[in-house]
Amino acid sequence: MRWTLLPLSLMIACSSEPVDTFVANTFEDSKITGGAQAIFGVSDTVEISGEVEFPGFIGFYDVDLDDDGMVMTLIDNSGATDLVLPDGRFDRYYVSLSAGVEEASIRGDGELDTYATVSILDPGFALDVTDPFKTGLALPVTYANGGILLQIGPGADLTDLQQQVTVDFTLSN
Repeated sequence: MRWTLLPLSLMIACSSEPVDTFVANTFEDSKITGGAQAIFGVSDTVEISGEVEFPGFIGFYDVDLDDDGMVMTLIDNSGATDLVLPDGRFDRYYVSLSAGVEEASIRGDGELDTYATVSILDPGFALDVTDPFKTGLALPVTYANGGILLQIGPGADLTDLQQQVTVDFTLSN
């Protein structure tokens, strides 16, 4: 067997570009926010790695991404106003990626998957929502390369921890 050592610069040139990501969460409720979509939290921007990128995001989920998907695992439900989302309530996760998205779909048939939808955000999308919770976050939140929107809606049951929502996506080249 013969081994060839490559210079680090050549190895870097052959590797794929890193994918940076951040997540913004909004909350909408017909009573609490008067039906308006309200910012609840925004993560820092990180590079997608082999680890959970956003542990304990907004106190509810571990958010783990790779270059072709995302898994959100419910780790804490103690901050939920209601364990079952009532009519008129939506929890939305806007995920930025450093490459455009060509396709996105929900994979799985778990409890949360049943009440989840996913759509693609166009490059340049600006999330401009209200801030009734006084987060002080800078708005609008801009998605230069687009991304995905994961929405969890009425009927979703947050009672059981470790439930997951899984999204598959294909990035543009």
